[in-house]
Amino acid sequence: KNSIEGINLIAYPNPFKEELMNSIRFWTHYKYSSKVNFLFFPFAYFEHAAIINDERGRLKKKSYEIRYTLAADYKEKLFTKTYFYNRFALEYRDFKNNNNSNVIRLRNKIGLKHNFNKKWNVMVFDELFLNLNSKDKKHIYDHNRIGIIGSYFPTEKIKIDFGYNYIQRLQKNNIELLSENNFMIMVYYTFK
Repeated sequence: KNSIEGINLIAYPNPFKEELMNSIRFWTHYKYSSKVNFLFFPFAYFEHAAIINDERGRLKKKSYEIRYTLAADYKEKLFTKTYFYNRFALEYRDFKNNNNSNVIRLRNKIGLKHNFNKKWNVMVFDELFLNLNSKDKKHIYDHNRIGIIGSYFPTEKIKIDFGYNYIQRLQKNNIELLSENNFMIMVYYTFK
């Protein structure tokens, strides 16, 4: 029986036990106006662990990719500290150590962002991913993320994001949707 001082505890699996992805990205921003920002990352490195559906999934090797992306952000003030947010992006995914074909993917992320103060904000969002060069035409839909992210700015140059994503994903070798619950932590450093 799990209990602390008479309080029963429900045994939850550790949400941080399995690794899913690690990445490093270098973003370049061009602020066109107070509402529009253009982004380019000339290089991003991703390391993907296998999705574990059974014990064989634990034995699969990680896959690697280099990613190149162009994006545009649009934000519109709705209330004093609340904004509508939209990011539209096109990315090229260059896979390195598996038999996957390279992918051209379209992403669109819409959401609401609320700034509590200069150090804290929160965003709820929905992000759709579509593969533009799906050979079998059954895998144009890649996945959809619904999530919430809290952002903390301990200094002017450092930003820490932490949050949760519910993901509905179409696997590359299957036509069944897979549902995931992911917790994430991201650290950003801004070079002026």
